[in-house]
Amino acid sequence: MHMDHPYEQQRLIDTKSLIRRELDKMGTANRRLQGELYEKAKYMWEELPQQIRTFDDAAALSAQLSEVTHSEKQLDENGLRAAVLEKMLKKPYFGRVDFRETGAETEKFYIGLANLMDGHDYSMVVCDWRAPVSTLFYENGIGKTAYESPSGTVEGEVVKLRQYEIEEGELKLVIDAEVKIDDAILLNALGGESSERMKTIVSTIQREQNLVIRDSESELLLVLGPAGSGKTSIALHRVAYLLYRDRKKLKSKNILVFSPNDIFSNYIAGVIPELGEQEVMTTTFAEMIQKYCGSPVTEMYEQVEFLATAADTPRNRVRKLGIRLKGSREFAQSVKSYIESYVPPFKDLVFQGETILSGGELAAMYTGRFAHMRRLDRLEAIYAEIARLVEPVRKRYCAAKKAELVGAGYAEGELHVEMKARRAFRDAAGVMLDRIRRATQVDFRELYREALLYAVHQSALFSEQDEKLLYNASKRLPLNEKLKFEDGIGILLVMALFGAIPPVKAIKHVVVDEIQDYSPAQHEIFARVFAGCGLTLLGDTSQLVNTGMGMDSGEEILEIYGRKSSGLRRLSKSYRSTSEITALADAVLRRKEPTEYFERHGKPVRFVTAASEGEAVAAIGRMLTEAGAESGATAVVTKTIAEARRYYQMCRRFVPGLILADDDKMAYERGRCVIPLALSKGMEFDRVIIADSAVYGPQDDRLLYVALTRAMHELTVVGVKEQSPLIPEECYKHE
Repeated sequence: MHMDHPYEQQRLIDTKSLIRRELDKMGTANRRLQGELYEKAKYMWEELPQQIRTFDDAAALSAQLSEVTHSEKQLDENGLRAAVLEKMLKKPYFGRVDFRETGAETEKFYIGLANLMDGHDYSMVVCDWRAPVSTLFYENGIGKTAYESPSGTVEGEVVKLRQYEIEEGELKLVIDAEVKIDDAILLNALGGESSERMKTIVSTIQREQNLVIRDSESELLLVLGPAGSGKTSIALHRVAYLLYRDRKKLKSKNILVFSPNDIFSNYIAGVIPELGEQEVMTTTFAEMIQKYCGSPVTEMYEQVEFLATAADTPRNRVRKLGIRLKGSREFAQSVKSYIESYVPPFKDLVFQGETILSGGELAAMYTGRFAHMRRLDRLEAIYAEIARLVEPVRKRYCAAKKAELVGAGYAEGELHVEMKARRAFRDAAGVMLDRIRRATQVDFRELYREALLYAVHQSALFSEQDEKLLYNASKRLPLNEKLKFEDGIGILLVMALFGAIPPVKAIKHVVVDEIQDYSPAQHEIFARVFAGCGLTLLGDTSQLVNTGMGMDSGEEILEIYGRKSSGLRRLSKSYRSTSEITALADAVLRRKEPTEYFERHGKPVRFVTAASEGEAVAAIGRMLTEAGAESGATAVVTKTIAEARRYYQMCRRFVPGLILADDDKMAYERGRCVIPLALSKGMEFDRVIIADSAVYGPQDDRLLYVALTRAMHELTVVGVKEQSPLIPEECYKHE
């Protein structure tokens, strides 16, 4: 037992008592607020007018609504605070820093999930992990140091670092650390079971992770790191940190997270609220396409599935050629070049032999007079100019027509004469009005087709025969039904380049996960739509699943955005998997320099080579029902969705309650499941069974790497007739 254990025990008791008192006060305040809300609602219903007839009515209703909104907001904030305090009752803090500021006495700072102040003397009992002083716990060892506070640099000396293991409000362990978070505490955290939702890591944040979380210099921050390095968790903690630091300017509603699929969105949903902030918005790129294009679109994982399973037919061959082109850097460049040089096919606007504006004059407006505007704004300006010049022509025609009608004895009243004259003008000017409409409106799907044909013609990726094949197919490409993912991206890129998607003002910071699976075209879209936003991009080039469209160079990604204030941070250490699992994953990638990992040993990787698929299914069934398989999370990971469905149907008779995760719209449930590789991205499971490693050929090293690294504690690799050629024989020959 630590010599200070009695002191720390009493300190913990006092802190929990303070938390309970604050919860009691909050409960009283909430009951008062709820009562006030009821009375306000009752007053609005009984006393205020149900219909607004006067300015005073509107003012009274507005004032009352403002009060109700304020009270509801206060209740929401209190609810979040109460949830944090309830968590802090179980673990009020996890660390302590004793810091002596130059020329002052030593102060003790206890680090926890949120700030906790003693209302009697206003002393800080617990410091929020995001507070400036807390960085001393994560980044600095004992000795002279400094940290940045709102009032400037604070210099001094760390004289003690201490860590606590507190479970359910009970003090289990006190450790004095010299430099970093003690391995015993980290080992205990990493050795636990997985959960249905991603967990917070505030008590075990490592120095390199903390540098990412607190990076306030980079307007765009790209974070690359191996599987299990905590990229996603760090990004969410970074969001919580930014919300804490910029509380006056940045709200949860100003944050947008792009995830690879909805299963993953559901998996990470609890992290931000766990850290005491309102939930942020999450979306997928396919949802972004649907929002702006107004059409349903296939998901990214459908494209991955197509590339892995499509039969070698002429139609599929053409689509594969198209995906190859549309995922390339030269495609994005070609589309940009086409749109930059594009001038709408303006035609002369002629009415009864009089040329109001020639096609050349319209083109000159587009390329000259209005060239400083966004392209879509140019067309609106041209429309306004056309309307200005057409109006006197319309007035002259209508005046003459009205005189003609009156002279002919038409006597239905002045209004009817005016309407009849206007209809006559529309009929007479039909061709011209149609040209005006065509000149100032854009069919972005057809414009995309034109840009695509240009890109095919410019491409150096294909043989002459393949180029001709793709060119002819692109001319007939159906764009008025459910869009393929790659074509949705292309249309969205054209819209963004044309100025049809204005920069989003409500969003101030964007997080994009699994960035390696995004194509150059997608990055070009992000660069324009979120031009005024902070960006945190996360990825690992070794986990590139979307082989048809992804990027594997961090520097090239940053080049697309062209931000002056951008940073690239590389996380070097993996924490998810045991040493045995990580060693196998490295062997599959043939890494010259093995992944640096936190040394945590577990069971050896188990290999099963079955004589047939039926024998493999029987073996998987036994594994799913053996002792321990029901606890935690066990996943059978397949290469494709089709395989996941097939293995599920065969295994379900052995395993009641087995879950099939083949739809990204479903919520993740902890238990035993069959899940395809593309939908397992970012997830982690206590135990993983690779359904059939033999289907991973020599070109699938990154796919198999992703599948292997979903496992935290136990990994079994099943091969039908043989193991994958990617797995060195020495790994399994003794099996």
